Amino acid sequence: TTGDIIVHSNVTFDDYIGHEEAKKKGRTLCKFLQNPESFERDGTQPKTGILLHGGTRTGKSFYIQCLQGEIEKAVGHDVEMRLWKVPSSWIFDSNIGIEKIMLAARQNAPCIVVIEEIDLLGLQRVENKHLLSQFMTTMSSCLEDNQSDKVVIIVATTNKLENLEPALRQEGRFGTHIHFDYPTCAERTLYIEKE
Repeated sequence: TTGDIIVHSNVTFDDYIGHEEAKKKGRTLCKFLQNPESFERDGTQPKTGILLHGGTRTGKSFYIQCLQGEIEKAVGHDVEMRLWKVPSSWIFDSNIGIEKIMLAARQNAPCIVVIEEIDLLGLQRVENKHLLSQFMTTMSSCLEDNQSDKVVIIVATTNKLENLEPALRQEGRFGTHIHFDYPTCAERTLYIEKE
């Protein structure tokens, strides 16, 4: 059920220090969920496959929490259908799988589906060819639809970009890459002062 994959957050991008470009993209996603029709009219719909990558503990998971908080702030009571955090075990589950997840997401579009640590799914031709094929086919069908009320934005995180099949990292799938690096000295100082 969708209730199992809905998350709530009490932090927003105001609590996130650094990664200004990533925050800007996240705020654009929130505006899109608020008013997708205006983006469709302007022809400025956000990219629908976004890959957050970088080393461990660089802020990717916290970014997702802040994105959820921003969505809650933007859409209020409608938040429950706007961001789904999907456990990777569900993708392997023969009773659920990526096809059912994406079908449910499209029925509740526009929304964001988050898959953390996507590299652990083994989405490579040499490792799990069947799941890779199923994932790419399902993802392509979700990302092809340009109607604002049908858009599913897929955000995935990975510590190891090289462990993902190159075809998944292309335009039309995860074409937008946002790199997360460790905080600078100035950002660390700002964090300490803020805390």
